[in-house]
Amino acid sequence: MVVKKAGILEERFGVPPFSILDAKQGYWQDRKKEWKTIGIESELGRDARSFNTKEWFEKNNMGAITNTDVSIFDPVLCELCYKWFCTPKGKILDPFAGGSVRGIVASAFGYDYTGVDLRKEQIEANYANIPKLTIDLPIEPRWVCGDSLNISSVGGQYDMIFSCPPYHDLEKYSDDQKDLSNMDYKMFLVKYREIIKQSISMLKNNRFAVFVVGEIRDKNGFYKNFVGDTIQAFLDTGVGYYNDIILYTVIGSLPVRVTKQFQPYRKIGKVHQNILVFYKGDPKLCQEMDMNLNAFKPLNELNIEKIDRDTTMHESRIIQEESKETPTVAEEPKETTICEVCGVDYRGSTKDEHEARQFHQDRING
Repeated sequence: MVVKKAGILEERFGVPPFSILDAKQGYWQDRKKEWKTIGIESELGRDARSFNTKEWFEKNNMGAITNTDVSIFDPVLCELCYKWFCTPKGKILDPFAGGSVRGIVASAFGYDYTGVDLRKEQIEANYANIPKLTIDLPIEPRWVCGDSLNISSVGGQYDMIFSCPPYHDLEKYSDDQKDLSNMDYKMFLVKYREIIKQSISMLKNNRFAVFVVGEIRDKNGFYKNFVGDTIQAFLDTGVGYYNDIILYTVIGSLPVRVTKQFQPYRKIGKVHQNILVFYKGDPKLCQEMDMNLNAFKPLNELNIEKIDRDTTMHESRIIQEESKETPTVAEEPKETTICEVCGVDYRGSTKDEHEARQFHQDRING
């Protein structure tokens, strides 16, 4: 058996730092399989049949279909973006957390991750995934349940903003009216821009923000210019547009499906996503920022020492909306909503509802 020797760029950066990242390459797929074997279950907590089904991919002209019917954020892309654009052991803020992948990958390398998601079911599922991992995390990810329009209440200053926002109404995440996927595009952009503005205000100077996005079509088949709107939203906060990277994704069954959409409607088969990189501060000072330089070291050999989270940060797992009324009397002490069995804050649900959830039962039986 002939073992192919990694090139100099792969040895130093994991993947060649070019403007096109090819997720079809063998080294990328091998690393992705390694991440999956440690027990990431990022599809948990989602309504798997409401979005990203086979029919969803066919309708929206996307490239790959997973065998679980649910898209999982690419852990290899996570690893690269963290290593390339965040200081070692830095603090990462994710305003559109979704599944557990981005938090678990960050924590595996010692980054202090905070992700915000509107759905408490998703937050609970993310925390429930931690005990199932086959590797020890040096620091546990922190997921906060709440509306990202109030993300500034999370507190703290961060070394990186990293997220993959909802593609407007392309994916349906919940029936909550606060969910951006339930708004028309005009209102979606208003809320989306505000979330980006607040997030950038929490980013330290001379640090990066990275969003993974893709174009989406309106009901007439025209692109909405979501990528352009995202770029403009960041520029309006005062940061600079620094890198434009294309993620070339696995084609899957697209060669079979593209004929149905290209021949009658001339719609090109989409096999990429856009990785937009922004910089806050003086680019000349970027060289003073440390980079986590190493190739794809086996995950079970990371051996990163345990890290204590900054205790000055707001530790609540729920974003509380600001109240316009000032209480005139002292409130009675509230009963704790932290489950003694699984450690999840089930505020917003009754104790009986929480204990009936499958992941809670798994902890009891496991």
